[in-house]
Amino acid sequence: AVAEQARAPSVALPRVGGLPESPWETTAALLTVAERAGLPAPSDAAYDAAAARLEQTAADYGPSAESWENEAKSAVLEVAGSLPLVCGATPVAETAGRYFASRSAALAGYPAVCGRAPGLLDGPIGLVDGPFGGAGPQSIFDDPVEDGTVSVRLVLVRDPEEEGPQAARDLQAAADTARERGVGVSEFSAPQAGALERIAGLIALIDYATVYLAVAYGADPLARTLVVR
Repeated sequence: AVAEQARAPSVALPRVGGLPESPWETTAALLTVAERAGLPAPSDAAYDAAAARLEQTAADYGPSAESWENEAKSAVLEVAGSLPLVCGATPVAETAGRYFASRSAALAGYPAVCGRAPGLLDGPIGLVDGPFGGAGPQSIFDDPVEDGTVSVRLVLVRDPEEEGPQAARDLQAAADTARERGVGVSEFSAPQAGALERIAGLIALIDYATVYLAVAYGADPLARTLVVR
C-alpha cells in the first residue's frame, strides 16, 4: 500500500509454503522493478531469446518426446535410486543446482546434496568414498540381494559459457574421481547463449525432470501427495 501511494514499483511474492510454481512470474517482476529503479537489466532481445528457449524446451522435454531423445526423461532414468550430488562452478550453474535440490524435495520428497567448485574435491566429492559410494553395501545392515543399495550419483551442472578453464578442470577431475570409485556421473549443460537464456534452459530442464521424478515415485507433483495406484 505504501508503494502504491508513492507510485513506486512493487512486487507481490508468492506465499511461502505453497505449491512449487514456475519461478518466471516472480523473476520477471523483480527484473522489471530493478530496471525501473535504474539498475542494469536484460535487454528486450535477452527476454525474447529466453522465451524462445522455454518454448523449445516444451517440445524437447514434454511428455510426448520419447525417453531416448528427451534429456529430462533420460536424467530421471539415470538419477532415480541414487543420492544425487549436484555440483556447479558458476553462479548460473550453482543456482540451477540448488533449484534441482529444492524442487526434487518439494515435488517428489527426493533428497539431493549440493556442492560447488572450486573446493569440490576437498569437500562433497568425499562422499564417493563414504557409505553411499560406489563400492556397494557399507554397513552390517545392508543386504544387496534383499534390499538393493543406494549410492551417490554425481550430477554436474555445466555452464561452458562462463566456466573458465580452471572450473572446467575441477569438474572434470571430480567426474574422473567419481568414475574411478564406481560412482555414476550425469551432466546437465546450459546452452551457449546469454545469461538469462542459459538459466532458462537449465531451469526448464530441471522443471520437467523433477516432475518426471515425482511421477516415477508415485507422487502427484501438483498436490505433493502419493498417487493411489
